[in-house]
Amino acid sequence: MGLANPGPGRWLAVPFLLAGSLLAQPLQAAGLSTISIQPTGAQGAAPFPGWELRAPFAALNTLEMELGDQPYAAVLGLLPAAAAADHRVSVQFETSMAISDEGPHIDLLDWKHCRSDWITLVPGAGAAFVLPAPSDAQASCFPAVTVAEIRSALAARLRADSWEGPDAERWLSLLRPLASVDELPISIGISTMRLRIEVRDNDAWRQLTMLEFKLPLGC
Repeated sequence: MGLANPGPGRWLAVPFLLAGSLLAQPLQAAGLSTISIQPTGAQGAAPFPGWELRAPFAALNTLEMELGDQPYAAVLGLLPAAAAADHRVSVQFETSMAISDEGPHIDLLDWKHCRSDWITLVPGAGAAFVLPAPSDAQASCFPAVTVAEIRSALAARLRADSWEGPDAERWLSLLRPLASVDELPISIGISTMRLRIEVRDNDAWRQLTMLEFKLPLGC
């Protein structure tokens, strides 16, 4: 779904849902005119539609990705490249838990998470940054929890989504035979990928904008 006649600070040619893009007053662009992420077309790379953001930039931009789309291996560009020399880009991965029923799944997005350390990306030619995929350790990280705690979190999620009676009981029954949190139908996956763009302010770094990619869990 594209945006007609976008003005400053609007996403261009965005084929997925954009939500919560402005939670604070836009910050100064600090010399940047454009932030873009484009697919590389590399063999084996997941689909990514690409997008572009023009100054002034909102403090936080949240993008809801379609199932199957991933920003991994896409290229982030800061323009003009000369101004980008005073900027820094870092990435962070966040996991969430899902309960699956041979296809359908319930995501516990409002519960516990594991967040990776911030990873500073090294720019290539033209102030371009290749976005990394999470490591196996980053994608499977999760706080220590018990099956009882998961069942309680699932029950709360079901109530919040107005699941009642036999339907709710069917989901809860999936956890009864489990002896370990490492067994199906419990799964852990990346639910959020954050990109933090900072600008050099004398001898310190000041956050210019944050991009959050919301990735659907499950298959």
